[in-house]
Amino acid sequence: MRRAEDLYKTYAREVPSAENAVVAVYDQLVQSVLIAQRAIQAGRLEEAHRNLVASQDVLSALAEGQAQDRQFAGADNLVSLLLYCRQELMEANVQKDVQRLAPVLSVLTTLRDAFLEASQRLYGGDGQ
Repeated sequence: MRRAEDLYKTYAREVPSAENAVVAVYDQLVQSVLIAQRAIQAGRLEEAHRNLVASQDVLSALAEGQAQDRQFAGADNLVSLLLYCRQELMEANVQKDVQRLAPVLSVLTTLRDAFLEASQRLYGGDGQ
């Protein structure tokens, strides 16, 4: 019995919960946009392009999933924010304009922090 309990605890630490997975997705989005920002500034346009396109794809998937689920009252507003971020990333990519990335980073960081706080309050977890 002890062995099963140990395995469960190990598995629970290694496999993120759904709440922590959402925080991890936003963490990755923030990191990808920061990488793209630095790449544009350094003239590494292909690297910037790859990171921005990948981020756009993730934002599209998040928006689509949220639009289908609509599990909370603010779902439509969240979808609008996600689509705004995606559009700004598209424009930043086309124009190679780092100025367009600052508001996106602000929104994504705020969303990540909100999901982290919600996870901590609801589940007492660390969101990691």
